[in-house]
Amino acid sequence: MLFDEIKARIHEYRAQEKTLFTTSSFQSHSIVLLHMLSRIDKTIPVYFINTGYHFPETVRFRDQVSNLFGLNTLV
Repeated sequence: MLFDEIKARIHEYRAQEKTLFTTSSFQSHSIVLLHMLSRIDKTIPVYFINTGYHFPETVRFRDQVSNLFGLNTLV
């Protein structure tokens, strides 16, 4: 049900020609949102804020999730 509500809201915003984006830390708690976005609209930019303090594993995980879900990830 939540998925359908998010999908409807995204389509509503698109119809109003609003600009959409999201941010993500690409931690385990981010996966649900990223997966939903990948199923609704893969063109929505996902901004990864590079603080310069990420573990190399975090950056690899970001790349793996982005590739797996086909996300439009911007660094």
